[in-house]
Amino acid sequence: KEPEKAIEAATGRIKKIYQHYLESNALHWYFGEERMGTAATRTLGENHEMKPLLEPLAEHVDLPDWCKHIGTTKLLISKSGNGFVLDVGGQKQFDELKKAIEDGLVKKIDGIWVTHVHNDHTRLVADAAREFDCPVYGVEEVMDVMKFPGRWFLPGVTNNPVDKDRAKTLADGEKMKWEEFQFTAHFYPGQMYNHGALLVEKPDHKPVLFVGDSFSPSGMDDYCMMNRNLMRPDTGYALCFEKIRSLPKGTWLVNQHIPHLFRFTPAELSSIETSYGQRRELIEQITPWDDPNFAIDEEWAWFYPYGQEAKPGDEVEVTMRIWNHSEKPRKFEVLLRESVTGLALPKEAKEVELAARENGEVTFTISIPPDAAEKIHVITADIRSQPDILVEHWVDALIRVKNE
Repeated sequence: KEPEKAIEAATGRIKKIYQHYLESNALHWYFGEERMGTAATRTLGENHEMKPLLEPLAEHVDLPDWCKHIGTTKLLISKSGNGFVLDVGGQKQFDELKKAIEDGLVKKIDGIWVTHVHNDHTRLVADAAREFDCPVYGVEEVMDVMKFPGRWFLPGVTNNPVDKDRAKTLADGEKMKWEEFQFTAHFYPGQMYNHGALLVEKPDHKPVLFVGDSFSPSGMDDYCMMNRNLMRPDTGYALCFEKIRSLPKGTWLVNQHIPHLFRFTPAELSSIETSYGQRRELIEQITPWDDPNFAIDEEWAWFYPYGQEAKPGDEVEVTMRIWNHSEKPRKFEVLLRESVTGLALPKEAKEVELAARENGEVTFTISIPPDAAEKIHVITADIRSQPDILVEHWVDALIRVKNE
């Protein structure tokens, strides 16, 4: 009835969301007050003073001698002279690792851990594993993408898959001994959902948690679209906060882009978490669904595999994976849309009932006609869940039809 007041109220909430986002942002570490202040004044108004939530920034010190910083790569060096690598994203990092062996800094590379699937961390992991004849490690949410990147619709994913016989998946909490170090793998859905962290323990040093890109000394790194920064108590940054609190006292954190160890005091961590919680409450106020994660998670429903190849006359399967973010059970109905590309799609919808916070899936079989055109065919789907979800053409999958 009063659209101007409604628009003003919505705008005010959005600005408050952005303010909370800015104040706890990891980018304060990289860009400082001037750039972050510019972001604030352009969005929040000329009179808005932007200060980081952590001022001064969290305690940070130089990396220890046994950890070398090479761009977005970290090289761990054992007393015996062997090396273990975290991420290989670019040619410079790859060349530096080869040079480390040539110069005698390390005798060999025993393995590579992948923190998360962005290509500035993964583009040359497969090449490095072949060059150094070593395995590649990561949690399940990372390694499936590393082995089958075409199955996923995610930002910045490499098209250079890891050889399947080199890929070693570690469970959340699984331990692994390397030289004098003990590693513990963690699922760590911070900067993105497909993210891990590696806790490194060494007898003569405080433990170090390598957190990928999830935190910096100024806060959280949740600013990329489609990274699935879920705001749920059982996953996303809430899980990352919980894992930090459960670490041995004095544990340091490491970001792959930063040549320092850093750590938050309990008060600093609480202030970041409080700001994050207030942001969630504000998002909830402008969300039409019963949980804000339906609004912020672009892939609460998605096709797996996202892309695949088939020949004329084949039958292929596509699976719709669905997350019920609600705190109550929901029934989801999925209908593939009529294809204008000549594929034979099922005409009947499929349903799946999911408990609160539960994941599920429905699978469709698609027939490729013998005379199907050789090209990329796009499949979309409508999703309905009473009483408040009806989204059309919400997700898509790609099927490339080739004769050979």
